[in-house]
Amino acid sequence: MTKKKKKLLLIIAGAVVVVVLVVANLTMNGSQATSAQVKAVMYKNVTETVSASGRIQPQTKVDITSEINGEIVGLYVSEGDRVGVGQMLVVLDTVQLRTAVDQARYAVEEIGARVEGAESNLEQATEEFERQSRLFDRGLTADTQYKTAGYACQTARATHAAPNAQGKHLKTAY
Repeated sequence: MTKKKKKLLLIIAGAVVVVVLVVANLTMNGSQATSAQVKAVMYKNVTETVSASGRIQPQTKVDITSEINGEIVGLYVSEGDRVGVGQMLVVLDTVQLRTAVDQARYAVEEIGARVEGAESNLEQATEEFERQSRLFDRGLTADTQYKTAGYACQTARATHAAPNAQGKHLKTAY
């Protein structure tokens, strides 16, 4: 068998297979077809009810805290109420706060008085040291008195610096 004959035989065999498949498909029973229901289009309200259990969460949650501690003496809102900007929510008892402020004022006043006293002592000690220095330079006072006046002046400076530092600390703290 030559190549031409083999080729022709394969083409004929392929055509026969195609014809057999087409005939088999046409002769099949039509009862296997899918059926569909058709309705006309119309406007209608659709309502569905869904029942579920769960927990409702707010979109935004805000925790309200106070910068000071105190007893609540007035509460002007309830849980779940809507509130506006600047609306009074609670009133705290301010007796403790007023007492703390008064104590701080008294402490500042006390330190102010100590500063004034320390300034007076420093001024007196400085004047005495300067006087003893002049007398010592002329040889009119003892070495001990000159040194004692110098030490007293240094002590007065330190005594003056302490309440000044406390006053500066209080001013920045309050």
